Amino acid sequence: MSFSKLFYLVPFMVLSFVFSNCPDDTDVCLSLNNGSLEYDSTADIAGFQFNHNGCVTGASGGDATAAGFTISASGTVVLAFSFTGAVIPAGAGTLVDLDGDVNEGCLSEFIFSGPGGDALLVAFSVEPVLGCTDMEACNYDSSANTDDGSCEYPEENFDCEGNCVVAEDCAGVCGGDAVEDCTGLCGGDAQLDECGECGGDGSTCEYGCEEGVEVCLTLDASDLNYSSTADIAGFQFAHNGCVTGASGGDATAAGFTISASGSAVLAFSFSGAVVPAGSGTLVVLDGDVSVACLSDFIFSDSEGEALEVGFPVVLVDGCMDMEACNYNPEANNDDGSCEYPEENFDCDGNCVAQEDCAGVCG
Repeated sequence: MSFSKLFYLVPFMVLSFVFSNCPDDTDVCLSLNNGSLEYDSTADIAGFQFNHNGCVTGASGGDATAAGFTISASGTVVLAFSFTGAVIPAGAGTLVDLDGDVNEGCLSEFIFSGPGGDALLVAFSVEPVLGCTDMEACNYDSSANTDDGSCEYPEENFDCEGNCVVAEDCAGVCGGDAVEDCTGLCGGDAQLDECGECGGDGSTCEYGCEEGVEVCLTLDASDLNYSSTADIAGFQFAHNGCVTGASGGDATAAGFTISASGSAVLAFSFSGAVVPAGSGTLVVLDGDVSVACLSDFIFSDSEGEALEVGFPVVLVDGCMDMEACNYNPEANNDDGSCEYPEENFDCDGNCVAQEDCAGVCG
């Protein structure tokens, strides 16, 4: 290709780009260059017409004339078509040259048709206004019609003014995950043990019985220990054969007669002595004894009235918040493991709010 041909080709390529700034569904994109009506079309043009307010005094030339179109310009209309069925091929160039004081404002009601008579969608090219066209960007330009890649967005967890839009952690970091440990140290790793002691090893637990229990029992190896708010005048309980003998403890010290059969342990005083209110080892049990193998506890005070008996509550760790996704109805010791759904979602990840036009939940 010669230099002179290349020189003429480049302006045509640039012209085609400039005159194609029309909506995406446009078939014929028009632009007015002085008196020349330029076009960029994705379809063959078999004919066209448009109105004017008297600004056009004549129309001729351009690719319409080159294609053999008959062109007429009246006082209000410009009309062009081919008697032979010729078309202006899809592409870009000068459609027709218009005489007069012509501008876009004086032209209207464009009707273009393809070879089959189908109407073509026509629009004028608009002057590109460069800027950010994303409404979510901080520098969105409502006047821009051509995105120039300049959009700027806020940092994660911040708005466009630099304000933190989520919670700060204990270190003041927006959206951070640092938390205070049980000593109050931000980012520390000290935790409460099951006894509620910060940094403890679980060895200091003192589990109590439920409210209303008068004789609270615990089993420490073979020692049946008690903590009682009333004097104990006698007691008995059943077992499943795990107890092979019973003796000693404060029951023996109080002069109780203690007997252990194959299914029960019984202790009382013939003289009316009691184990005083307080705490200690009630009796020592022989055998492979556990709390599970003991049952049906009956304790009485010095008046023969029944005493409420119980074992300490066994701690069951878990989440105790009924609003949490992992709520454990059997837990009686909240271990801080509660998990909650994200805002606008349920525990199964389903959106429970209205989605916006972008499909974003909430």
